Amino acid sequence: MSVPSEKGNLSVTLSIGIIEMNHGPQAETVEDLFRRADKAMYSAKFTGRNRTVIG
Repeated sequence: MSVPSEKGNLSVTLSIGIIEMNHGPQAETVEDLFRRADKAMYSAKFTGRNRTVIG
């Protein structure tokens, strides 16, 4: 997306990482959840940006 500003047009991209929380006897920690979501987000960035990756 291009957004006009006083200094010219700014380019804006959005990369999203989505995960599903695992329930059950081996429930994940909050740190594990963030780690997986972060990994999915960086995968979206490194594969072209402006996309959503489900981890």
